[in-house]
Amino acid sequence: MKLLRVGTAGAERPALLDADGTLRDLSGIVPDIDGPLLADTAAL
Repeated sequence: MKLLRVGTAGAERPALLDADGTLRDLSGIVPDIDGPLLADTAAL
């Protein structure tokens, strides 16, 4: 699993790349993948 930001510069969306190589949009779950999110183990 990899956490990503995908899209054009300035309009990136949070996403996840799963073990099968499927890109999954996380924008309905988290607003962004940033430092505060990564530091919050409960949110992950």
